Amino acid sequence: MNPGIIHYQRISGFSYRTFLFCLALLAGAFATVWLIYSTEPTAQKEGALKKSPMLVEVIEVNRADYTPRIKAMGVVKPAQRVTMKPQVSGSVVAVSDKFIPGSFLNKGDWLIKIDARDYELNIAQAEAELARAQTSYQLELAEQERAKTSFKLLGKNVSEEKTSLILREPQLRQAKAELVAAESALAEAQLDLERTIILMPFDGQVISQDVNLGSQVSPSDTISNIIGTDVYWVESTLPIAKLKWLANYTHQSFNSSLRATEPVYIRNKTTWDQSSVREGRLSQVIAELDQDTRMARVLVEVTNPLGLNSDSSSDSQDSPQKSWAPLIAGSYVETELPGKTLSDTVRLELEYLRKKNTVWVMQEQKLDIRSVEVALKDDNFAYISEGLQSGERVITTDLATVKQGATVRLKTMSPGIEEDINQLSEADQPEDSQSTEQGVSDEARAL
Repeated sequence: MNPGIIHYQRISGFSYRTFLFCLALLAGAFATVWLIYSTEPTAQKEGALKKSPMLVEVIEVNRADYTPRIKAMGVVKPAQRVTMKPQVSGSVVAVSDKFIPGSFLNKGDWLIKIDARDYELNIAQAEAELARAQTSYQLELAEQERAKTSFKLLGKNVSEEKTSLILREPQLRQAKAELVAAESALAEAQLDLERTIILMPFDGQVISQDVNLGSQVSPSDTISNIIGTDVYWVESTLPIAKLKWLANYTHQSFNSSLRATEPVYIRNKTTWDQSSVREGRLSQVIAELDQDTRMARVLVEVTNPLGLNSDSSSDSQDSPQKSWAPLIAGSYVETELPGKTLSDTVRLELEYLRKKNTVWVMQEQKLDIRSVEVALKDDNFAYISEGLQSGERVITTDLATVKQGATVRLKTMSPGIEEDINQLSEADQPEDSQSTEQGVSDEARAL
């Protein structure tokens, strides 16, 4: 036998046995891994969290009579405002020392004086014309008396028309008309002379001074702007849907005064102290919506707005409950308008009224999502007419999960109940399950 052939066969036999051995070794390794993973224990939480009732806080509601106050923003306006213009022409020869912007004047105080010499001459001329007319009238009366005597002596019957001419009746009527005209001309001249002195039409404040000494003025020129200081108005705007809730409001309120007995409280948070409050009276509903906001407008009347007359002030400046502040025309203020009394109603804080006018009620330890009928909302409260009864408990806690019929429990039933439940939840998870999970993790890392 050839030695080379024998050596080749030995080498080939050795390689084949080695291959089979390696293959068996790999198969055993795969089998071992499969066995380990197929028999791996499953980690289970035997102590799962128990379902506990949601802890809530509640308030007990009652049905009663409430008088809401409706808040609205308003603009302060003077009840009297005029633009002063002269009624005669001329040169300004005197200006009052009080006639300056911001000064307060009384009714009848003079502002300026216009040169009166021309008007004094007109009076003299009118007086002369009146004297001439009076003389003519007296002479005509004498002529008529003489005509009557002559006609009586004549003794003839003539027509009524001719009788009137004979007795000079047309001439007498003309003389009388001229007399009346002369008297009117004199009165007009005297009136023009009076108008050369411009007077305050009412108690008020000077807003602007538009003329000065030496100015030439005419009836088309503006002298000053004056506002009255006795009464101011606050023109408040509110949604038209809230008009019906105003005190004393009816469909006839557009042609009659509201005149509610309850006061209107006025605040100016940007200018006044927090304790400063003024009082007014609800006066009128304006029968026209605001052109910009399309909201209804009401007038609130405030007497003595600047405190110039403490005796007639509608709200005492010495009141211990609130401090006093003057109203400034043109300022924006907040008004609290008196509303109608709502009978047999539940008043609930707005934050406890949920979406779609629902309320969360605790009933027999269950959550009841209840729809309610809201009569009115103001800035703080919702006034509920239907859906809640006295003694029912409204949930005030904000819940993450809201479901009809969910179990709830009061927080006040057990102090520290939230901590106890958390500790109980952690204790319910067994230690052996935790160790099992740890053992599996260690074995996996070893592989």
